[in-house]
Amino acid sequence: MNHFLIIGIIAGLCTALLNLSGYASGVVGLGFILVLISPLPLMIASLGWGTFAGLTAVISSGLVLAIIISR
Repeated sequence: MNHFLIIGIIAGLCTALLNLSGYASGVVGLGFILVLISPLPLMIASLGWGTFAGLTAVISSGLVLAIIISR
């Protein structure tokens, strides 16, 4: 059984975590590298499990970032 939805949600959460941790530590040094590699889980999910997993990852990452930043 394929778990495209679960893979997409996990990849989206990883992307949001990388993005937020990069901005939290300042966009200098390691933070800059974290922000640059933040789309990597999206690309891995899209290439490995298909477009549905990639789309799910993008949507879940966007929702998580919007909820956390709006607080």
